Amino acid sequence: MLGNLWDKTKSLFHLEGASKHNPLAHIRKSVAFDALNPLEILNHGKAKEDFQQTANANALQRLQVDPSVLDTFFVRNAENTRDDNYERQALKKEFIMSHPMYDKSVWIFSPSNRVRRWCQLIVPSPRGQRIFGTEPSPMYSTLVSSFIFLCVAANVILTIYNTPVYQLSQQDNPGRIKMFMYLDWGFTFFFSVEFIIRIIADGFLLTPNAYLLNGWNVLDFFVLVTLYLANFGTFALSNGLARAFRAFKALRALRLINLLPSAKETFSAILVTGLPRIFDAALLGVCLIIPFALYGQNIFQGLFYSCNDSSVPNISACIFEASGSTQAPMPDSTQIYMPRVWSNPYVYSFDSFWKGLLILFEICSGEGWISVLDTSMSIVGLNQNSQTYASQLWGIFFMAWNLAGSVFIISLFLGVVIENFSKRNGTAYLTADQRRWLDLKKLLGQIRPAKRPKTIPQDRIRKWCFDLVVDKSGRFYKVMTGVIIANILVLCTDSVLDDEIFALSISKRFIYLGFIVVYLFEISVKLLGLGWYSFRQNLWNLYDIVVVVGSAVTLIATLSFNEHQVNIEAQKLFMTAICFKLVQRSDSLNQLFTTMAASAYQILNVLAVWLIVMITYAIMFMEIFGLTRYGTQATTEHVNFRSFALSMISLVRYSTGEGWNTVMHDFAVEYPNCVDSNDFLASDCGSTAWAYFLFLSFNIISMYIFTGILVAVVSDNFAYVYQIAANFSLVNRDEIRKFKNAWAEIDVDRTGYIHQKDYVRFWQKLSGMFDLKTYSEEFSIRNLMEKCKQEDTDIIGPYEPKVDIGALNSKLQQLDRRALHQRRRLLNRLFWESIASETSRGISFNNMLLMLAQYKLIVPENALLLEDLVQNAKKQETIDALVNIERVRGLLWTVVQRKKYLQELQDKRAREAAKQRSVKRTP
Repeated sequence: MLGNLWDKTKSLFHLEGASKHNPLAHIRKSVAFDALNPLEILNHGKAKEDFQQTANANALQRLQVDPSVLDTFFVRNAENTRDDNYERQALKKEFIMSHPMYDKSVWIFSPSNRVRRWCQLIVPSPRGQRIFGTEPSPMYSTLVSSFIFLCVAANVILTIYNTPVYQLSQQDNPGRIKMFMYLDWGFTFFFSVEFIIRIIADGFLLTPNAYLLNGWNVLDFFVLVTLYLANFGTFALSNGLARAFRAFKALRALRLINLLPSAKETFSAILVTGLPRIFDAALLGVCLIIPFALYGQNIFQGLFYSCNDSSVPNISACIFEASGSTQAPMPDSTQIYMPRVWSNPYVYSFDSFWKGLLILFEICSGEGWISVLDTSMSIVGLNQNSQTYASQLWGIFFMAWNLAGSVFIISLFLGVVIENFSKRNGTAYLTADQRRWLDLKKLLGQIRPAKRPKTIPQDRIRKWCFDLVVDKSGRFYKVMTGVIIANILVLCTDSVLDDEIFALSISKRFIYLGFIVVYLFEISVKLLGLGWYSFRQNLWNLYDIVVVVGSAVTLIATLSFNEHQVNIEAQKLFMTAICFKLVQRSDSLNQLFTTMAASAYQILNVLAVWLIVMITYAIMFMEIFGLTRYGTQATTEHVNFRSFALSMISLVRYSTGEGWNTVMHDFAVEYPNCVDSNDFLASDCGSTAWAYFLFLSFNIISMYIFTGILVAVVSDNFAYVYQIAANFSLVNRDEIRKFKNAWAEIDVDRTGYIHQKDYVRFWQKLSGMFDLKTYSEEFSIRNLMEKCKQEDTDIIGPYEPKVDIGALNSKLQQLDRRALHQRRRLLNRLFWESIASETSRGISFNNMLLMLAQYKLIVPENALLLEDLVQNAKKQETIDALVNIERVRGLLWTVVQRKKYLQELQDKRAREAAKQRSVKRTP
């Protein structure tokens, strides 16, 4: 019985196979890489390289744990609580089976209907998982989604092209008008087929996964209804409901968000999930603006009136005509007669509560408040003409509102949006350590192995170039940094006077040529040292080639007196782009650039949603105000909505708050100040209601909400860079360089992976914050031999130690046993985790970097999120089990070896005894 149990134990832990390699490997007390004591190494005369090879070999022998044991632990840790989901699904199935009509789409198609199953194959479920239905086919659903996306994009492009200005120009071309009508009907047909397929697949409203239970489908359905209304109805009137249906065309662009998952999630976080908080902020802002509007109405009502002739004293004298000056292009001396008019300023007054509310809101955006301030300070009295600075104290009201409204309300919106975004992505609930770890993970995820050739060049010149390029902190890079700074300083001296002084202009061009020669020398050194393959792996090197060669070509063309404007502008562009080379030299700027690359996805998502919203508004503005006449204040041939390009440029301008309010009032023009007609194409009137609605809503969404969310994304992603400047970071660029240099020495094939046999050798090369050596540099072999060198030379044999044993023992007594034990334990656990994390190619550069960062730079209990902490606890439990198995295996192996040794000793004694007996019997 005991023999069978022993055989099973040996087969489980592979003790027989392992004993063939190194019979004494597991007799050692340590299970961590078999790191020998320095005294033992000295006494046996072993070199450091022998020690590394022995440690690597013994470490590999310990990997012979039965794979089934590993699988048991990892399968157990991969299990999660799925019982609740199964129970919930079972309850749904039971309910549907009890009420079969509940899951019949449009009360016709049952879950087993072939038509419904076919529809479910090509469209995903609008809400949740289908209970009795068919899951969508990845291929078919992707094809259908792609086709619908192309149809939506084409429909938006068609709407952008078919502007009111284009329709007006094609009134005499009925064929072209019919073509657009047929295209509209074609897209309407495709969207209708999509709608029918979706409601057959999952129902319209009263089914478990109904079409309208998804908010984005509600928007799609509304857009589909407006398509039919626009196609069936004859909406040619210039006012009323017709403008609404023309504006509804713009909602087609919002379908692009529904078809882009990442953009849809961002849009939901900004305008759907965060809407209650935004509404609260808006309500608080309204509570602040209403008292100011009421007070402004009480003190300024009727007092903003003035006469356009400043020479008259009051309203009774503001009659007849007066001589007035003209504006460009008329000469300044030109005078014309014009009627005197007693009126309010063009765009503002406090004659009613709503007008006061409007002008105060405009002041919140920082626009127009200087004009209102001047008007208030020029008040003389009721029905009295204004005089400059007649009532300067009234300016206090608008300065107070500018501070309270502009600063407070904008800060309030930004704070609410940023807080909502941080709560949405979870950063609001993180501690400082957790935030630092997440930022560090993002930063380390962008790090790549050093771009070096597989073999170090042997040629003397190439070897010299290689040494210069590899040493990032050496004199070569410091000199080149100084050259770039000098180049920037010379660029800063450029002025308009350079062209007037020929000698100065030529001398500066030759100075620039000297800089270019130095940059070409730098590129040549990198090419010779690294080779073309390694050189082009770094995108900064390719950037250097483009800007330096471009600068050289344009500068030589300019020196050859070919001073064409294109050459001059290109030269300025390339010479300025050279200054960007300073980014790769500065640690803080490089960290900023790396973080920007890591955050590009989130930033681009926000910008994509912002772009779609702007396209939607641009189409609305074109459809409603595309034919509106130019106003008297802001609208010109460059500021209007008569084309998509001008509309987008104008909206970008209004996103910054520049002049949006005066443009809004220009488009609020109505009869009798414009030509009104029942035919929309024959009218050049605007709309006060639509102007206020579109401009105010766009101002709030773009200038406040999207600006706030963009600030939130940038601050959330770039916080780690700011922490670096405040010495709050976990690792700096120098530590990363040390890690990359150590990796490059091991990964000679430049695969980005290392294998089990290289783990120990790689870790022993690490230094700085990632140092994993068992013994510190003070207790290294070289240092101990240097400090404990024996003075007398009376050495009896080659195996006698050449050190002072007493001094060595005294030095070794200074070892911190607890710290030494912790380092050995860390190495052992890190070794087993590396084995558990490796793939068929080995362990990758980034996985190793993140693993070491987690072990060396953070305290898991403080820095990890709850989910990560639970996973880490399970992982540590697995590693503990593997370490314990290894210890038991080592102990059993020791017992096996001792048993074999005793058996061998007993057999040897028996052979010797038999030999002695045979000798005695010999006569």
